Amino acid sequence: MINFKAIIGNNLNPKSFLGGLFFHPIKHVYNLLKSHEYRRLVIYNTLYGRRSRYNDELIKCCGRKLNVPDVASFISMYEEIFINKIYEIDSISPRILDLGANIGMSILWFKKYYPNSNIVAYEADNKIYKYLKNNVAGYNNVKLHNIAVWHEDTVLSFFSEGADAGRVDEHSSVSTMSVQAKDIRNILKEEGPFDYIKMDIEGAEALVLPACRGMLADTNYIFCEYHSTEGEEQKLDEILSLLRDEGFRIHIQPITISNQPFLKRSIKVGFDMQLNIFAWKDKSEVA
Repeated sequence: MINFKAIIGNNLNPKSFLGGLFFHPIKHVYNLLKSHEYRRLVIYNTLYGRRSRYNDELIKCCGRKLNVPDVASFISMYEEIFINKIYEIDSISPRILDLGANIGMSILWFKKYYPNSNIVAYEADNKIYKYLKNNVAGYNNVKLHNIAVWHEDTVLSFFSEGADAGRVDEHSSVSTMSVQAKDIRNILKEEGPFDYIKMDIEGAEALVLPACRGMLADTNYIFCEYHSTEGEEQKLDEILSLLRDEGFRIHIQPITISNQPFLKRSIKVGFDMQLNIFAWKDKSEVA
């Protein structure tokens, strides 16, 4: 068999003319041969890539038939979670707090790669929660809550986008529902400790994560998707300060990119910047 990895890695520079012509097709073929999940992604794009948004679909994934409210959102999540494996950690049976579980793609991935994991999941959107509950039904050690996560116990206005971008919106005049919200500190006290916290709560992380100060001694991994809301004060420094003070090392990946941010920023569902923040405790440094 041709060693595509060797060809890609050693003989073709993707930035050269020749490499630009051949790099991506060869990489595509290599991934098709190597990865079952990549083949599934190609199938999803072929079958569903041109479907209109915000229509229910029944899609086979992880040996299940998933109810999906928006195909474009599903494909994006599948690529990020199953192909790029952004949630992968060095652990066998972690105890996971999944904040913003959406339709359950993160839980499906966790249970595939960490079948002995114990998961507590929160999803605020009442409509999306129904998909979540159906899609992960039958898994052991998975506890679901149809509650928003906040820095206090309260009731909040919630904008339901219909897919993966529903969010708490205290100032919106078009919020579609009210949701019960629970203080993150009470969650950590009552259901923790957690080895791993995954947080994708569409802007609420700016208040929720700093509220965890002093309560992360047993947490070794945190994934946080950071959202900068257009026209509002940015809180990235507070999040990074909290993670540093709690003993985490940090790696950041951009999700949205504005090529000329001084002149024009890319705005997506109200956010002018989105980042993936990976935080972990370096055991060698602690020792």
